[in-house]
Amino acid sequence: MVLTVLATVFIYTCLTAPADARSNRPKQISNATGTAKTVKAPVKLRTAAVRASAAARARVAARAKSGEGAQRFATRITSSAIVIDAETGAILHAVNPDVQTYPASLTKMMTLYLTFEALRAKKLALNTPLYVSEYASQQSPTKLNLDEGDTIMVEDAILGLVTKSANDAAVVLAEEMGGSESAFAQHMTRKAQQLGMENTVFQNASGLPNRAQVTTARDMVILARALHRDFPERYHYFSRSGFDYRGQHYANHNRLLGRYDGVDGLKTGFIRDSGFNLAASAERNGRRIFAVVLGGHTSFARDQYMVSLLNKGFQTAPTVSVARLPVRPAPATAQPSAAPATVQASAAPATIPPSAATVPAEQGAGDATGARGTESLVNAPGEWGVQVGAFQRYVQAQLTAARAARAAPDLLNQASAVILPVEAGKVSIYRARLVGLATKESAEEACRILLEQQMECRAINMQDSPEVARLGGN
Repeated sequence: MVLTVLATVFIYTCLTAPADARSNRPKQISNATGTAKTVKAPVKLRTAAVRASAAARARVAARAKSGEGAQRFATRITSSAIVIDAETGAILHAVNPDVQTYPASLTKMMTLYLTFEALRAKKLALNTPLYVSEYASQQSPTKLNLDEGDTIMVEDAILGLVTKSANDAAVVLAEEMGGSESAFAQHMTRKAQQLGMENTVFQNASGLPNRAQVTTARDMVILARALHRDFPERYHYFSRSGFDYRGQHYANHNRLLGRYDGVDGLKTGFIRDSGFNLAASAERNGRRIFAVVLGGHTSFARDQYMVSLLNKGFQTAPTVSVARLPVRPAPATAQPSAAPATVQASAAPATIPPSAATVPAEQGAGDATGARGTESLVNAPGEWGVQVGAFQRYVQAQLTAARAARAAPDLLNQASAVILPVEAGKVSIYRARLVGLATKESAEEACRILLEQQMECRAINMQDSPEVARLGGN
């Protein structure tokens, strides 16, 4: 009887124990290709530098857990954005700038920052050959398809990161400078703290998914500005439209290059949990601005939103300095029911409330009030189009246009999205249009499809709207 009881207790204990407790095997995770990868526990180093990096990670983790017990790190994609003046650091516009999210391939901006540091210190040269390890060759796409034992020149690796967003090249650089990617990531985090990126922790050099790798729009714009300020002689890399390597041409993922007047960088990024990210810089008439969008619902919507932010930045006088802002609040967590917080330029220093909330990506982020201009990128080839709604919020018009393009891809996928501001008394109404259709029949057929999906639509002739200019691309 006693043996039976003991056996029952033993079996129950085994069945209810956590899986990790029932096994001494190393944990396995799946990478983006779906293959299992064994992750060994890192050796516990005791250097002051590593302790400092660990302390930074602990601070970010504590901020993510702060607040009510029900609050957690955002599991939904949350839109955030910020625009600053390059010379003064003035915040020209901001939406949820301190909401924590995943940087995706914007991570490579820090990998490049440290690469430029190594070049300046003559620890590397542009023609230094870098060895490709087995680990680097096994990174998930996007990549240059480097093989173990290959070598790649430093400059080719730089261009691979800027244009193709090559994960294998990022790891090659990390291993050359840090000995291992994990050690290099600790260096990345320490540098982020030195630059004032208080809510950022890096865990790898590429931006591939890692729950502990987090940042904010504010921190990313600090890094964008630092790249231009600290390494002006290297900044030309970010404006490269593409590069050729081993017989392959790799185009830059940043579709605003050459399509928005003045844009000369920086970096795109995407993983499923982050949404579509973009850090951009532009210069007009001797004035430079930087902008960051995190959590775009689609690349189309992200690019359109970035254009509207750049327009706003060039139309706004810099008056609010980042350095004059009070202590940055802890990162906010997603509260889908709350309205987005915005910061507009004003004569007095502005603060971003610690309670700045977020909105789901499908609703988009808020915009500051005021009239908007339109930005012509490419002239529309056809004289017909469709109008899919009129909205009180600019970003609602943007997202509706993107949704319409997806709903009727055969007819609207190559159309140009246009957001037309119209003054209605003391407020602005934003008309969402897709233009560039060749015939009236195409416009009417597109409307038929959209109306079947309960979307508003009417065919329009662009000769009746000569003021319309294209805002975004596909």
